[in-house]
Amino acid sequence: MVASVGWLAAPLVSRALLAASGESGEVPRKLPLPVWLPLEVQASPTYEILYIIEVYCVILSSLVTLCTDVLFFRFMLMVTAELHVLNYNVATMAKWRERVSDERHDYGHQQNTEVQDSYMVGRALQMAETSYEDGYDDQLYQQLVTNVRHHLIILRTVNLLEAAMSKSIIILLFVNMGGLCFNLLVVGVLLQAGGGVTRPLTLAATIPFLLYQTGMFCVFGQMVTDQSEELMISAFRCGWNESDARFRHSLLIFMAMVNRPLEITVGKTCILSREMFLQVLNGSYTLFNMFYQVHSTS
Repeated sequence: MVASVGWLAAPLVSRALLAASGESGEVPRKLPLPVWLPLEVQASPTYEILYIIEVYCVILSSLVTLCTDVLFFRFMLMVTAELHVLNYNVATMAKWRERVSDERHDYGHQQNTEVQDSYMVGRALQMAETSYEDGYDDQLYQQLVTNVRHHLIILRTVNLLEAAMSKSIIILLFVNMGGLCFNLLVVGVLLQAGGGVTRPLTLAATIPFLLYQTGMFCVFGQMVTDQSEELMISAFRCGWNESDARFRHSLLIFMAMVNRPLEITVGKTCILSREMFLQVLNGSYTLFNMFYQVHSTS
């Protein structure tokens, strides 16, 4: 939005500065986006109408782009938050064991005070031991089933998110890469030509926006991958060493599922990550260097 406001206000600011400098001659009227029409563009009210239409179109496109970006950012943050919750639930599955042990200790102490016969005390403790062990195994297994279902929901969500982002984001990344290259090239040529700094600054104002937009997608995609990579560690930290064979077998299947981290892939080949952001910067610099060499030799 800052780049759009600067772009739209540049012709008015430039005209005001030229008029204030007291230069001789009529100060030409310029539009934010140059257009050709079979009319006298600088005559009133044609100039004012065209200026209002261009302002409306630029602001509307900027708002649509901003809202779409925020929507995708929010979806990726929601997936990251769900993975964070899943990591916590998987890593704390063994805490139920501590509660069972405390309850068993309290039950044994109560039975020891109420029953004086040693045989009855031992029998009661043995029954309590068996009951609590079975309850612990069942409870732990049910927690694992709940976490597996949570993970499946996250996988479906990521698949839907990739389907929504695949075509649009890959086009956006290539457009941003070409925009970075084009803006850098034009800014360099205009600065060398020495025709003032208004037009170079206008073009340079869009460069931070392109970098910020591309970087946000790559950073949030990397956050999803980082949280999914923690699932293997969280699964190993749970109470599998004190559980039965059924739980261990199911946990092994779950660990095999989460062995491959979640990655948001766009265009079927590009993964949103820090490496992708570096590739966009590297591709922009390569194109800029190639076009600049061609411009220098021509």
